[in-house]
Amino acid sequence: MAETAAAQQKPQKISGKVIVAGPANTGKTCLLERFVHDHYAADDEAHGPTLGVDCHQKSVFVDDTEVHLYLYDTAGQERFADMASSYYRVGQVCLLCFDMSQLQTFDNTVWWKRKVSDHNPKCSFILVGTKEDLVQESGFDMSAISRWAEENGIPYFPTSALKGGQHVKFLFHTVAEKCVRLNREKQLENDNTVKLDSAFSRPQGRSEEHTSEL
Repeated sequence: MAETAAAQQKPQKISGKVIVAGPANTGKTCLLERFVHDHYAADDEAHGPTLGVDCHQKSVFVDDTEVHLYLYDTAGQERFADMASSYYRVGQVCLLCFDMSQLQTFDNTVWWKRKVSDHNPKCSFILVGTKEDLVQESGFDMSAISRWAEENGIPYFPTSALKGGQHVKFLFHTVAEKCVRLNREKQLENDNTVKLDSAFSRPQGRSEEHTSEL
């Protein structure tokens, strides 16, 4: 009976809120379009820079948990950063994007990381290199970037929206796994808070009764 009930139990469903930040023209929108719709957005004549914030959605399964990802694609121009501050506050994970073929864009990731952290100190970060297809044959040395990510405890993923493939899928599956872990940690924290509150609010009737008998 227990096995039958477990088999009939629906998968758990949670939501994950993800900020996608970084300089303009680093391919943030193309990366999201590849993941969500599996097409290369740069081939679309209507494709242009993000103004403000666009929201994409897609679900990813992590074992028996469905993670519905809300992906907030923020504008890369610094003057729009304040417009996205409300999204920074609710994000669980932030993808810090830079263009691997334009290494100066990596220098801006520190600014974006600080901007998000100012609004959301608990946000988890993932460093994402875009346009890997443009550097695979160029021999660019990425060791300094990998070292920076390691020293800051930030996972690093090189990706190509043009080629798509397993790198993009692995990135967002890792994002979903991180959301599952954060959700469980929050649930555990809430459960411990409830137990603590319950302990302090427990009636003292037996103690009072024992005192009166004395």
